[in-house]
Amino acid sequence: MRWPEPVNLTLTRASDFAERYALALVLLGFRVYLFRIFFYSGLVKVKKPFADLVADFQSLYFYGYEHLPTAVLAGAGMVNELACGALLLVGLAARAAAVPLFVTTLIIQFVARNEYGGDYYTIDHYGWMLALLLIVFAGPGPLSLDRLVHPRLAANKG
Repeated sequence: MRWPEPVNLTLTRASDFAERYALALVLLGFRVYLFRIFFYSGLVKVKKPFADLVADFQSLYFYGYEHLPTAVLAGAGMVNELACGALLLVGLAARAAAVPLFVTTLIIQFVARNEYGGDYYTIDHYGWMLALLLIVFAGPGPLSLDRLVHPRLAANKG
């Protein structure tokens, strides 16, 4: 069945629009979603006294791993979540920012244990990891500062 010309033209325009802007909107949505998760997690850590944060890392996240430098991990985790979360939101160096957040999520998913013998295994982490990998491989999209700073590089990557 062949569509009448006005309908065919409309479908073609809709297809072109989706092809051009759908991925950009999906990538922006993922960046905003991931920002909310990681940046707000970093803000929670900033509001605590550092000694309490280190104690939390020792008892809530890395219980049983006494050999790890929890003070360094606590500070690095906080800075990582705040800085990389903000970079993801604006889309500046987003690929580079997504990598440490991906590693953080891997650690949360597969390494972190609490003092009660539980772990932080949850299906949500797989969604975060997939969204972060999409940003690593597809880039932050045209709705990002990367597009303004490096237009030729961003244009080549889509």
